[in-house]
Amino acid sequence: MADAVSLAQAQAARGLRISTALALPDAAAAARDPRATLSADGQALLHLRHLQSARIVQFARHWHGAPEAGFPLDLAGGQWLAELPAPSSSPPQAQAAGLRRHPRRRVMPWTAHPADALLLTPAQALGLDRDALAAMARLLPRAAEQHFGLHPGELDGVLLGEGPTPALLLHEAGEGGLDVLRVLLASPRALPGVMAQARRLRHHEAAPALHTALQTALLRLAAASLELFLSTPRDDYDARHAQLLRQLPPQATAARRLLSFLHAQGLRLPDAVRRTVQGLYVQPDFYFEPRCWVFCIDPLSLSEGEAGREALLDRGDEVWTWAADEDLSACVARRPDLFRRER
Repeated sequence: MADAVSLAQAQAARGLRISTALALPDAAAAARDPRATLSADGQALLHLRHLQSARIVQFARHWHGAPEAGFPLDLAGGQWLAELPAPSSSPPQAQAAGLRRHPRRRVMPWTAHPADALLLTPAQALGLDRDALAAMARLLPRAAEQHFGLHPGELDGVLLGEGPTPALLLHEAGEGGLDVLRVLLASPRALPGVMAQARRLRHHEAAPALHTALQTALLRLAAASLELFLSTPRDDYDARHAQLLRQLPPQATAARRLLSFLHAQGLRLPDAVRRTVQGLYVQPDFYFEPRCWVFCIDPLSLSEGEAGREALLDRGDEVWTWAADEDLSACVARRPDLFRRER
């Protein structure tokens, strides 16, 4: 065991090769992701997509420089091994018996978590290769943190894909809730401002050739204009509103009022109406992915159903409550992360 530990410590100095992938929701939900393009002189430079319901999957492939993928593991004892034993010269029957007693194989550990993320796909006109994009993946999180006054390490950046021009994923490194990645698309000058800040940080990249490529690309991106594409076409948006409205009973006046307000303002519509909650005796008016329940209540009966709402919170879900005598516009405006613009 000591040999394995010392080898692991020596390999740790070389670092891990970790790959990142995305697990996206169904096509209908993904189609509602806001998208934008940074363009200069009529030429697209960078395509952007705010991922609203994605899970980030990261898996360790191998140590840098290792000849094989995966990490040797004793499946019976749960211990990491320095290396798998060499193939035995014993007969196949004896080898099979030994494998049953001491199963060992190479595995790739992985983890997945939901996170607010922004997918950046470079256009060919941007002229950056994989090395320059990797440098940008290191620069943009730090630049965004400084631009928005965040603590270091609250954002992270990784490359997606193995080709010469991979996509770049900018995501929150913690539990979420910063909302800055949505703001990068909602505010026309926020993203160019982050690019300008990244250009001021580029001196941390060592290779002179990389300096030149990054300086040129970031200079163009800092001066580019942002064109936001509506995540939901008008016809689909109106049809979805009509469908949701039909599912509400006529007596649900407060819920109808909220739904009509969201539609009139072009804000995000609920994903479901009056969805039941398994194991709980509670009837929310609306449900928003990934785990937010909305209640529209008569102010005189605000305390009714309070136990059910508390139970939702206790199990880790989110609850948004609006009493019908409150200023609806002000209440909605306090939750731009939930009621974002869709058209």
